[in-house]
Amino acid sequence: MGLLSWRSPKLPAAVRAAMQIARSERVLAAAVLARGRGHVALTTTGLHVALSGDAPLNVAWDHVAHASWEDPMLVAVVDVDGQQLRISLELNEPGMVPVVLRERVTSTVVWECHRVLADGLGARFIARRAVGAGPVRWAVVFDDGVAADNPALRAAADAVLAELRADLGL
Repeated sequence: MGLLSWRSPKLPAAVRAAMQIARSERVLAAAVLARGRGHVALTTTGLHVALSGDAPLNVAWDHVAHASWEDPMLVAVVDVDGQQLRISLELNEPGMVPVVLRERVTSTVVWECHRVLADGLGARFIARRAVGAGPVRWAVVFDDGVAADNPALRAAADAVLAELRADLGL
């Protein structure tokens, strides 16, 4: 087994097809979900999740707003159709998934900061660029316990975002 054999994990062809991973994408890390509930694969272009019986979830790296790993749980906040979705996945044997996940999510970040919006409640503002190139896309991730649908906090976040865009030219 070669030193870098972890870079090309074996993902069964049927699973790869079910996840709708393009032939041009290279799988960098993969794992089976606990209790046989599905698979997760990390490719050159994004995060792919296939839960048994559900349609696959394929998210480009610049749409993964936040991800964390605390054995055995992988938690990610992703932007899907303009909405933030929090996914929690329990992995049997994570292999290189935590390492590759961190590297891929971090590699898209152009700028990141945290701002308090009101009464100690805040949000993280993240500017990302898609893998390869493209325009910068901003994401606002509200702190745990902050209601993202609160009009006053949303307005404060929009004002901070406008200020950041102007100041940074992004």
